[in-house]
Amino acid sequence: MNMQKGSAKHSVSQRRGLLEDLIMLSYTLEGRR
Repeated sequence: MNMQKGSAKHSVSQRRGLLEDLIMLSYTLEGRR
């Protein structure tokens, strides 16, 4: 993986993945309650 070669789109996709992970985490936490 080339970080320097990565464009803005790559960073955006990475951010989206992080957001999805956070949502999934929150959902799992809510279900555990």
